[in-house]
Amino acid sequence: MPMMTGAVIGEVDARLRAAEDEIKALQRLQRVVGADVEAQQGELAAAWAVLTETLIPDLLPTTLTALTARVPMTALSPTAVAQRRAQILSEAHNRLRNLLADPRVITADETVNEVEIRVADLDVSIAPLRASTQQLEGAPLFLELLRWRYGTPEYAGRFWQLDYYRHWKHGDLVVEAHGPRLKKTDFKGIAAVYVDELQALTTLLQTREALLDKRRGIDALRRQVVETQTVIADVDTVALNNARSRLKDYLRVLGEADVFRVLQGHEAATLAYKRVVGVGKKQHYLQALNDQQVKTSLGDLHQLKNKLLRTRGKLERPKYSHTQWNDVTAQQMVGQDRSDKWRKRRAHYDDARTRIVEFHHYDRYDPVRDFLWWDVMTDGQLDGNFIDEVRERGPSQYRHEPARDDVQPAWRSDDLGDVS
Repeated sequence: MPMMTGAVIGEVDARLRAAEDEIKALQRLQRVVGADVEAQQGELAAAWAVLTETLIPDLLPTTLTALTARVPMTALSPTAVAQRRAQILSEAHNRLRNLLADPRVITADETVNEVEIRVADLDVSIAPLRASTQQLEGAPLFLELLRWRYGTPEYAGRFWQLDYYRHWKHGDLVVEAHGPRLKKTDFKGIAAVYVDELQALTTLLQTREALLDKRRGIDALRRQVVETQTVIADVDTVALNNARSRLKDYLRVLGEADVFRVLQGHEAATLAYKRVVGVGKKQHYLQALNDQQVKTSLGDLHQLKNKLLRTRGKLERPKYSHTQWNDVTAQQMVGQDRSDKWRKRRAHYDDARTRIVEFHHYDRYDPVRDFLWWDVMTDGQLDGNFIDEVRERGPSQYRHEPARDDVQPAWRSDDLGDVS
């Protein structure tokens, strides 16, 4: 049945609304996945902490000897760790001694008390100046009049200009409102008072900020004293964290297979490292989902939306106002309703995201067998060809490729021929 142009436009609008709704839904999903990617960074730090704590639970010589038999790091030998602990303690004592001898620390209480008194005095002087200048700045056109140097010989306004009368009016209003308070009878006098007050206020604020900087410097020195005292009191924990950090740096530069070989036979450490690798994969997969799937789909939808908008614009031309379109042509212009396909595709993305985020069975991964983390996380039930390593591995009995939902319409807006 033929359709009038108005009816076709109505159908185009319906497709536009559907596309816009899907764009908003995908943008929400994009934000969620982006937050998931950032959250994995915290999980990764926690995973490394568990691994290093598992390998170095304490600094006993027996623990360190067993570790260096597995990890060839002389920096983690009992002798090296003991020497580093002594060095940390010695440096902390020297730092504390220097801090406590610093005149700023010795006179800290006196300085802080002086700063507080002077700042309080300044605040008393600052308050009326700030209030007065703010009142003038809030007056309509006051700052503009000031820039134009209204009321002085330098004022460039002329009586034949509209600005001249506008300035005259508001200059009189400023004098009327603030003249009695400032004891001035013209705008020039009020402007002079404002400039003087602003300069005084600026000077006082700079003095106040300098005093507060002095106070902040004292606070920073006091924090250093407390932090150094904490190092001395808890030097064993500091040395332990230092050893764990060195071990983490060493393992991070090794290949995955090399680390698994180093940890062979240590079940708890192997499981902890599986978590490290698995969380890294989760982060990579989520980023790929955002970049290769959600972002690409959004690009396709924006392209479709733009085409529909162009079609709508062309159909609104006067020469098509009474045109009748046959069903085939109308359907080509409007395109298919893909809402259900879009929802299914988005549900697929969300399913992939959920499986990745909620996966915590790192023990299921076997570094010896030829499985990908993607297969372990999804039980091979989801297509992962948007991930390089999955695509490069090729089809397997654990993976299948669903047909791609092509969001591009078969009809193009320039198919109207002379409409363009």
